[in-house]
Amino acid sequence: MSRDPQKFFLLVIATLANADFCPKDSVFDNDRLKCYKFFRTHRSFEAAKEFCLEIGGSIAILPSGGDLIAKVKEHSNLEQCHFWTGSPTGNRCTLMLNWFYHQEVDDCSMEAPFLCEFDPTCQANLQGNVAGYSTTFPTAPPLTASSDCPSCQGGLSTYVTPTCPTPPASYFSCQAQMFTAKPPTWINFNNNEYLFVNIDLNWTSAEQDCRARDAHLTSVHSQCEFNFIISNICDRYLWTGGSYRDGVYQWTDGSEWGWENITRPQNGSDYDYRIQIYWDNLNNVESATMRYGYEGFRTSYVCKRASAS
Repeated sequence: MSRDPQKFFLLVIATLANADFCPKDSVFDNDRLKCYKFFRTHRSFEAAKEFCLEIGGSIAILPSGGDLIAKVKEHSNLEQCHFWTGSPTGNRCTLMLNWFYHQEVDDCSMEAPFLCEFDPTCQANLQGNVAGYSTTFPTAPPLTASSDCPSCQGGLSTYVTPTCPTPPASYFSCQAQMFTAKPPTWINFNNNEYLFVNIDLNWTSAEQDCRARDAHLTSVHSQCEFNFIISNICDRYLWTGGSYRDGVYQWTDGSEWGWENITRPQNGSDYDYRIQIYWDNLNNVESATMRYGYEGFRTSYVCKRASAS
């Protein structure tokens, strides 16, 4: 099979030069002969596409798996994040979710980080910058302190509405803004404190982590509390402190089992389950429910304890 001489030359040169023919701080992919640069600033899908074009590239189209995604993830130094990419099947608004799968969304006006792709160039200066590309890229305004969503690295909003929160219209309208990295923060709500942890653990390990913080995995006692939780964690799966064994429901904090919003399992009810919050339809907040899950499943979680004051 013949190889394009120009592409072969770029592949050899870019590999030997450690991708110096790509924009600064980007990743070079040997299979596609393209450079990929991740931008942490938040833009709508159309604004992200325009931005990539302005700096000589285009919105990136990624495969569903493979080494490229792993390289971009390692280079960005983000364990969990959702960002705009192009669609391999058309011009749809597409988010890459936690480096795992693509999801086409209806609301293209949401602001999120994004990934651009570039063709390597044969011209480079001694600093390793691409000729014709500015390595000082324009930046989007930072998120305000009143954002209702935590960072995909575990940071949390410190804003808490005094009334019953209105949940996000969709999973993405909250998730796409989870980016401002801050230390984990307890949030006060209705005489309790909540810690939203964007680290994937199984149910037992998550409960142990909460106990190390003098707390338990969260119990849920009202629709209002449920709305508060899904407005702050914005993850498709989320552990609570609920369990179901031999027909008995319990919370790890010992509180009474009362209000519930549980989707029953289809394979019977004689199993040992843990209770998680789950979004069935990512574009519809009404699909967020509590459901049965298996203890070994790893996902985010919420710790809860009584307020100190």
